[in-house]
Amino acid sequence: MVRARGISGTSALNSDPHHHPLAQDPDFWRELIAASEYWFEVTSDSMVPTLLPGDRVCVRSLDLSSAPGQIIVFLHEGRLVAHRCIGDCRFRGDARLLPDPPIPAGQIVGLAVACRRNGREWRLGTWLPWRTRWFRCRLKCGRLDRGLRRFFARVLGRGDAERGE
Repeated sequence: MVRARGISGTSALNSDPHHHPLAQDPDFWRELIAASEYWFEVTSDSMVPTLLPGDRVCVRSLDLSSAPGQIIVFLHEGRLVAHRCIGDCRFRGDARLLPDPPIPAGQIVGLAVACRRNGREWRLGTWLPWRTRWFRCRLKCGRLDRGLRRFFARVLGRGDAERGE
């Protein structure tokens, strides 16, 4: 999961909102984000290569329901998480093969709309970047390749042992 660390800037609070007593409440985050855009820092690699640890992500209010492909920010176990929507309240990090457990709609706090990295800023769209598709394909192929190698090593290893070699 992409976990967030608050960044001072456009938020209305002077201190880090993650340490606020109401930080566990999705309504607190919705009000904070509705007051002005909110930037947070990515601290996990679950959205690689779209979002890298250390990237800053801008979150805005989500007016309508989430659509597949959008990067949605929701509250999970008291932390902000940004994952791509894959269906009705279903999400998955770009670097993950399996989806997250279903998230209640009440936990959704906003939509990730922009990213800053190394002084550059760009919009986050609903499309899945080619790098992500390539990364996911390599991840699947790598797992498949390792699994096949283990399988054949077991099969060939047994065959060698049965022959007395």
